[in-house]
Amino acid sequence: RIKKKAARPVSFWSEARVCSVTFGATGSPPWKRAQQEGGRRLCGGHWVGVKMADRRPHDEGCAGVRRGGKGRGTSGLGWAAAAFLTLSLLAGAQAQGQCCTGTACNTPTTWDAMLSCPSSHWSTHMSQFPQQWYLINNPGATVTKQCISGPSKFKTCSSDADCGGTANTCKMPAMSASDYIKTYMSCCKHCVWSMKFPVGAPIQVTAGPVGNDANELTGISNLDCNTFAADFVALDTEAADGFLTRTEFNNFLNKVPFKQMVATKMLDSDSVFWIADLNKDKFVSAHEYLILRHFWTPTLISNAAPTQTTGTPLAEGPLGGMFFDNSTVSVWVTTANNMMVRLYIVNSWDSAGTREPRYTEEKEHKRLRDLDGSTRISMDEHYFGEFADIDGDGFLSRAEFDLSLYNPATATGNPARATKSSFEYMDLDGDGKISFIERKRIVADRNENGDIDAVEWAWADFPIEYGPFKGHVYVDGTLKPEQYRYYMAYHGCTIRGSIAYSRPLSEFPWDQGCPININVRPSVPFVSPQSTTRRDGHGIDDQHGGFALRVLGNITERLLWKPTIKYVSADADKTSLETEFGLGPPNVDTGTFELALLTEYQETPADWTCSKSLFPEDGFVLVTRSQDVEIVMYLIAGKLTGSPHFINFFCTLFFFTLVVGHIIWFVEKKRVQ
Repeated sequence: RIKKKAARPVSFWSEARVCSVTFGATGSPPWKRAQQEGGRRLCGGHWVGVKMADRRPHDEGCAGVRRGGKGRGTSGLGWAAAAFLTLSLLAGAQAQGQCCTGTACNTPTTWDAMLSCPSSHWSTHMSQFPQQWYLINNPGATVTKQCISGPSKFKTCSSDADCGGTANTCKMPAMSASDYIKTYMSCCKHCVWSMKFPVGAPIQVTAGPVGNDANELTGISNLDCNTFAADFVALDTEAADGFLTRTEFNNFLNKVPFKQMVATKMLDSDSVFWIADLNKDKFVSAHEYLILRHFWTPTLISNAAPTQTTGTPLAEGPLGGMFFDNSTVSVWVTTANNMMVRLYIVNSWDSAGTREPRYTEEKEHKRLRDLDGSTRISMDEHYFGEFADIDGDGFLSRAEFDLSLYNPATATGNPARATKSSFEYMDLDGDGKISFIERKRIVADRNENGDIDAVEWAWADFPIEYGPFKGHVYVDGTLKPEQYRYYMAYHGCTIRGSIAYSRPLSEFPWDQGCPININVRPSVPFVSPQSTTRRDGHGIDDQHGGFALRVLGNITERLLWKPTIKYVSADADKTSLETEFGLGPPNVDTGTFELALLTEYQETPADWTCSKSLFPEDGFVLVTRSQDVEIVMYLIAGKLTGSPHFINFFCTLFFFTLVVGHIIWFVEKKRVQ
């Protein structure tokens, strides 16, 4: 049985009973109420005290609940049945067609309510045209209605009487499928896949009745989220406790197509388990499994894998091959549209409700999902953007974090993760919100020592061309939180520039709110004085000129940068990088970057490290030479004469002359005769 209280319990299931942690007041999130009022655990109708630091679903204090071991009194069949009910009956007390009651449907009060979509509820929606989901208005459901006519038109109403008494005048206003899901069925987000276009009303991909076209729509079964819970129960075989161990998870990877992908080194099994375990407690919970299935469903339908761009197998590259790239996204949007067209025709729905994206729409689809701009879309990006970031502002507030599967309150089996998964630990810059780049640090730290080494940096899909490992690593060669903040500052400036200019990070956009100061040594002939002041609109505007500044101006113009040029004093101390040019780590508070234009390579201090470019293909090139080479004409002539090209040329000329000579001889002979 499921305990129904005004304060919704954080529920976990064992045997045929419910074990839950319930907190009193409803005005604050459960973790806050726990700290304020203390928590008690209900097991089989008996209250048992529980320490807040030990508030985990499977622990002492509840007989027969602890995972593993002897004497737990667990009935595998009973537990499996209860676990299945977790995802299908948790919202059973609510009106059909709605995930919750009241006005806060898109912001539930507990993390376990976020994915509690009952199968009976969603089955109702699968049988309806997505653009008409808003018409599903069952008795008892709390929805926002408006008068569609009469003296109270556009005003909220609860019955036709509020609109003047005319029948069918108090209705739910029309809304897109995406808005309906967000407002009234947020707990069923894992049952739909947004195409991200058109902007006003994005197309939603979902399962539906196949009618007589079962053979043509066999793949659509992968979209049926009602099967996810049963699949999880079938995998949870060791203790049937609602969590998959590494061994149990292997049963998932032994299925098609994952088995073949692992065998051919397209997928690394260890990486998949690490990524799927969102709260890093060494287990994959039922909710984490739903997110995994939602992420991988496009792969199952499209039968497409990422493109291998190097000689290294995907399994040995970034994210162990567990990502979407541009090619897989393109295949997915095309396949999904074809499937939806077929589904709409079978059910006599308006097939104009779906279409393929325009080029710009597909490009925007990829940008919206690629939160870090790496051109690869990871499962963490997918969960962060599609589920955790409820208001879509690109950050997790404290409330959103508490409702997410990142919350350490969702963890079991690894209490040490409570600190490193806390909001305070992830919020590296202390601004009260978590960006995806801050979250990405947790994913990259696979050995969980708090630092990121070069191997972890590459695995986590950070850019190899630019990063702290080219200048700002700690003395032990790792990236500690302080150094990671340097990269956060750089990434924040580039990602905001990417949005502002609609340019990918590969084109090096830059947010104009992030100052770039380029320090230049005014040395002739590279930088020379000019008689008049000029301005080119890219920060090169004073009495100096010269080839180096012209090149710099062309580069910054192409990159849409507007740097400030600063000339260092001739009397500046040239003994160190900091004293002469004022260079140092980025200012993480203001986002200010100090660069230097070096033109006299012979004066470069021995302890400086000069890169060939600031960013790949940015136009900055470092040309060096070790010594002058004396040019000997005799040596050049000898090498030219013995070169294959010269020999080929000579032979060709010889035979050409021979042929032409015989032709002339033959013509002259005929003329004489």
